[in-house]
Amino acid sequence: MLHVQRCFYQKIRRGIYRQRERTAQLVAEISERKGAEQAARENEAELKAYFDASPVGMVLVDRRLRYLKANQSRNFHRTEAD
Repeated sequence: MLHVQRCFYQKIRRGIYRQRERTAQLVAEISERKGAEQAARENEAELKAYFDASPVGMVLVDRRLRYLKANQSRNFHRTEAD
């Protein structure tokens, strides 16, 4: 009976250890993801600032060359006749 109790408690300890280990892994993954999301927000804000402040007309297109965004440069709307 004593041996059965020891085995039972050892299994519980292993289960608790595994649960703590997985919790630590999840915390690390969440922290990494939050850091990556923050970096992406900062990069996007920096790109937007450059894009909007540029005196040169710029257009953002996707891979299929569809227009996504254009900045409001005063030089952007000129034609060859100007």
